[in-house]
Amino acid sequence: MKTKDLFILAVRLLGLYFIYVGLKDLDVPAFTDVTILKGDDANDIISTLLPVVFNLAVGWWLLGCGFLARRAYPESSKVSDRLSASKEPTSPTATPAQSQTLTDMETAEKKLAALVGKTKDGQPPL
Repeated sequence: MKTKDLFILAVRLLGLYFIYVGLKDLDVPAFTDVTILKGDDANDIISTLLPVVFNLAVGWWLLGCGFLARRAYPESSKVSDRLSASKEPTSPTATPAQSQTLTDMETAEKKLAALVGKTKDGQPPL
């Protein structure tokens, strides 16, 4: 197994532990007895449920672990790919890139002029 796979496994096991702790702390019989709930203050109920909800939420998040895996083992960045691509030797071209760009620009201007209905000089197209 690779280290990335071991890391993902460890994070998911930690998530299962958090879910176990959250479910263990959830005292279901106490919440099903209405007479106990009427006697308790609302702050007591909230302070009992808050750790349960927190542990279950953290456990659920850790089971997904997509963010942590991407953070710990990032994919190769696009910048480094571009740098490695630019280091390759380039062969000289027969036509310079500037003339090709101008040709593309002229083509785009002609298409735009045909759509608008005017040429560069302000005259209507023929």
